[in-house]
Amino acid sequence: MGEVQMNSAVFKLISFWIEKLRKEWNIPGIAISVVQKNQVLFSSGFGERNMKEKLPVNTETLFPIASSTKPFTAMALSILLNEQNMDWDTPIKQYWPSFQMQDPYATDHLTLRDIACHRSGLPRHDMVLHNTTLTREEISESLRFLDPSLPVRYVWQYSNIMYILIGFFIEQQTGMTWEEWVKNKIFEPLEMSSTLFSAESLQHLDNYAMPYTAVGDGIIEIPLTNLDIQGPAGSIISNVTDLSAWLSLLLNHGQTHGNSVISEAQLNEMLFPQIVVGPGEFPEIPYTFYGLGWFVEVYRGRKLISHGGNTTGFSTHISFMPDDDIGIVILANMEVTQLPECIAYHMYDQILGLGPIDWNTRFKVKNEQLRQALASMRNSDYSITDIDDPEPSYPISSYLGEFNHPAYGSAVVCEREGSLFLNYKDAELPLYHYNHNIFKVVDERNDAQFLIEFNVNEDGKCDYLNMPLEPTPGVKDISFHLVKK
Repeated sequence: MGEVQMNSAVFKLISFWIEKLRKEWNIPGIAISVVQKNQVLFSSGFGERNMKEKLPVNTETLFPIASSTKPFTAMALSILLNEQNMDWDTPIKQYWPSFQMQDPYATDHLTLRDIACHRSGLPRHDMVLHNTTLTREEISESLRFLDPSLPVRYVWQYSNIMYILIGFFIEQQTGMTWEEWVKNKIFEPLEMSSTLFSAESLQHLDNYAMPYTAVGDGIIEIPLTNLDIQGPAGSIISNVTDLSAWLSLLLNHGQTHGNSVISEAQLNEMLFPQIVVGPGEFPEIPYTFYGLGWFVEVYRGRKLISHGGNTTGFSTHISFMPDDDIGIVILANMEVTQLPECIAYHMYDQILGLGPIDWNTRFKVKNEQLRQALASMRNSDYSITDIDDPEPSYPISSYLGEFNHPAYGSAVVCEREGSLFLNYKDAELPLYHYNHNIFKVVDERNDAQFLIEFNVNEDGKCDYLNMPLEPTPGVKDISFHLVKK
């Protein structure tokens, strides 16, 4: 446990310090738990789960953990492979004959290992998932319509869609839903009785955190996001009490209450680096790798396994040091905040008796850089004044219609009082003529703007329109083809 004896006095000081940071970062509420093997060393809530009603966070308060779901899905898959004598490295097409990617080589050679460590060649394509009506099966089948950015196994590219694919694969092979399989194989053995999968179910309970976001110097409450369809990639909702049991399983080599949930060999396979993510963000973490559902790093000479989670209104950090028998889970009801990771690093240093580092200052700089990067991505600056031809090339009626992409869904262009509007997903957005058959889309809700191009034939009829919905370099604009004039 290092040089520092973790006693009640030390944790009293830590509690004071966490509360100070929470207020300094303007975070409504935080829950935290520190686990050593089978023992919970420290567990507490700070701030409020509901600011309007001034309800406090405690260790039973439920938070969506977003992408921290992925390690559960990877473990569920590992258990399935072991039980059915299947293999990480067999091409998935051998288990699933109708499986198809756009790239023929990927179709024939992609393995479950490639999928679980994010080296499929497919970029995020996250707009497919936003407000989608597709089922997990339909999302999996739509892969054939999604452009890759690189060949298989070239680089690490994080993909929520590929984890939905894993979930559907589990459903295919077991005849159970992903939720049923995870509950049966992981939650029930760990007695994670409070953990659930749906924000809709969450709202029938009392003790759950409301989601918040920062606007200027203030905080506003925002609606809960239902991620049911995306389940295997990020729908689990839990508290630090249940997640302490999850950490204990990981620190005890897959054992709980004297029983094996997953073998030590299987767990070690998940925690072994599979692909380089890139250089670390700090000198103390020189490189970052990805295993099977986990980030793998060396932190100040010690192995650190982790996975964060971010969704609308929430941020999560779950990590552990397998060689030091220590793990930390931190849940916050504020989106795009790195305070959970900041607190975790501070606590590892304290617990292991390492020299102090001013993580607070470092992460404040990093957090501001992240916010500026997000703002820059939203603010593609296409000036409406730079127009060669002030009028569209064809009458407004030429651009009207319902357009469809088999994965990205329906986009409807309509006219109201002489102006064009784009109805896509949950938004109605005005279109401003930019140049020839190109229009600028303005999304004031998200402070965003981008260009779309209509392909109009010689007869003045629009066959399809292109929208830049996947920003990864090398991916073409998404084409929506006319289905109804």
